[in-house]
Amino acid sequence: MRKLRPVLLRSLCYLLSLTLGAAQLRACAQVPDKPSAAPPAPPTARSLPWLDSLLSNSAILRQHQVGLSLADAVTGEDLFGYQDSKYF
Repeated sequence: MRKLRPVLLRSLCYLLSLTLGAAQLRACAQVPDKPSAAPPAPPTARSLPWLDSLLSNSAILRQHQVGLSLADAVTGEDLFGYQDSKYF
C-alpha cells in the first residue's frame, strides 16, 4: 500500500495538470471582436482603360495576335477582354 500511494498521487497530479492545461488553452483562444471585413469589390471593365491602352500599344501582342481575358474567380464574370475571342 505504501508503494501504491505515491503512484496514485502522481497520477492524480498529472491528470489534474492535464485538465487545467486543456481548460487554459481554451480560455486563451483568440476570439475576433468583430467579423472580418468583406473583400473589396473587383474592378470593372470601365475602370481598366490603362490596361486596354497598354495592350493595344504592345508590339508583342500585335505580332503574335494573342488575346487576354480577365475574369473574377469567384463569380466568373468577365472583367476585361482584349482580343479574347482568339485562341490562346
